[in-house]
Amino acid sequence: MDHRQRSGRIIIALLLILMGAVALFANLGILTLPLVISGPNLIWMMLFGLGGIAFLVLFFTDRANWWAIIPGLTLVALAILIGGLLPRPLEQWAGAIFIGLLSLSFWGVFLSRRENWWAVIPAGVLLSVAALISAAVSGLQSELSVAILFFGMGLTFLLLNWLPSPVQGSRWPLIPAAVLAILGLFFLIGAGQSINWLVGVILIIAGAWIFYRSFRG
Repeated sequence: MDHRQRSGRIIIALLLILMGAVALFANLGILTLPLVISGPNLIWMMLFGLGGIAFLVLFFTDRANWWAIIPGLTLVALAILIGGLLPRPLEQWAGAIFIGLLSLSFWGVFLSRRENWWAVIPAGVLLSVAALISAAVSGLQSELSVAILFFGMGLTFLLLNWLPSPVQGSRWPLIPAAVLAILGLFFLIGAGQSINWLVGVILIIAGAWIFYRSFRG
């Protein structure tokens, strides 16, 4: 075990001991924390927050622990939501922010090791779901929100074909990308939007395809 791994495990052990002590003393009534957040919410916020920080420290200490960023950002996101730490104008976007942080964790998995190309799929899908939630919160039509979801997932597989990874240049990601793009077009037409939307999307897809083919020679 090298120095970085030992340091990471020591930090995690100390944080776990601290969280256990806080939970125990709070339940026994020995510890009172003079913060605005009350009772159980405060305890859970601290537990999730410290746990998330511990996993993030493990990740940044040694990138071989790429898996640690997933529970790290997930627990931090839960701590933010449970503790009500979002500013009031952003509270309605809480769901999108939570899903966005989950997406960010999978992007971190891919960027830490390109062999983890599979992480691009959940990263893109979760980001598309966050976009769907944001569109719904913004008051867009449900059909248009679903179209954004399908376009986002289609773009995910298109990126998987472009990004440097063991599957770069493979043809199979183009199949789900095309199917999802077609589904997105159906929902976009069903939303009753202006024909300019459809023309714009078609032009973007055509331009992206020409751009892709130019680099493929």
